[in-house]
Amino acid sequence: MSATQTEKIGFVRSELDFLVKYRTGLQTGGIDVDEFHRVLTEKIDRATRANAKQESLKAETRRATAEAEAASDDVYRTGSGFLDAAMGVLGKNSPEAQVLQRLRSRIRQPGDQTAEVTGGPAPGSPA
Repeated sequence: MSATQTEKIGFVRSELDFLVKYRTGLQTGGIDVDEFHRVLTEKIDRATRANAKQESLKAETRRATAEAEAASDDVYRTGSGFLDAAMGVLGKNSPEAQVLQRLRSRIRQPGDQTAEVTGGPAPGSPA
């Protein structure tokens, strides 16, 4: 299991605290503490900005999905209502109304993946 973004940023921030606390000993050993600090701070900033952008895009995707689903449901309900009106005018049991009834009945019902309903082979079945 990999670490979360929060855990990774927390780890590096703790490392920055360590660099500051042990600056003298690290510099004596040849570590350029200021450069380490600069690089890590820059990378934290970049990772934080990228994460914020990703979260914003995920929120936008959720909004767009809801909008698309609502528009799709709306067009279906409107079309279905108009179909009912047309069948009422033609006479519910007329041959023309039966053609309209078949239009609606051809829509695949949730969970129904048969060739008869979809007009082709079921997903995953031999063609």
